[in-house]
Amino acid sequence: MPPDQQPPDLPNHRAETAGALLGTRHDFPQRQTVLDLFAERVRQAPERPAVRHRDATLSYADLDQAANQVAGRLIALAAPRAALIPLLITDGPEFPAGLLGILKAGAAFVPLDPAWPSERLRAIATRPPRWRWRPPSTRRPKWASPREPSRSTSATTPASRPTPTAAQRRRT
Repeated sequence: MPPDQQPPDLPNHRAETAGALLGTRHDFPQRQTVLDLFAERVRQAPERPAVRHRDATLSYADLDQAANQVAGRLIALAAPRAALIPLLITDGPEFPAGLLGILKAGAAFVPLDPAWPSERLRAIATRPPRWRWRPPSTRRPKWASPREPSRSTSATTPASRPTPTAAQRRRT
C-alpha cells in the first residue's frame, strides 16, 4: 500500500473470536461487584465446594466466614478504607480468603509473589502504610525485619463486625 493511502477499515472480530474460543457467552451483571456475586453464590450454595487444595476443601460458607474474619481483623486494626494491603500469593485456601477479606474491609490488595527477591518484597511490604494480611499457617515473611512489630492478622481471629455488600454501601 502506498504511504499516502489510508488502510481500509477492518471489522473488529476480537471480542467475538475471544468469546467463541473462551466460551464466555454469559451476560455479566453490570451493577454487581465481585463481593455481590460472591455473596449471592454463598446464599445459593453455601455447602458447595468453593476452594479445593490438596486434601482441604472450603465450602462457600467456610470461605465467606474466613473472609469475614480477615475483614474484621483489618477493621479492628483500623486499616483505612481504600488502603493498599500487600497479600502474599499462596496456593492454598488462605489466598482467596485473604483477597475477599481485604475487599470486604473496603481495601485493595497488592499481590506479592513469594518467588520475588526478598529486597523487592521488603520494599513493597514496608511502604507506609504497613498493613498486610498473612495466612495463619505461614512463617514470618522473609521481608519482615525482626525489629518490626507485626500488624499481620490471622483468619483464625473472629471478625469485629460484618462488612456491607456493595449494594448496602450504595444505599448509605
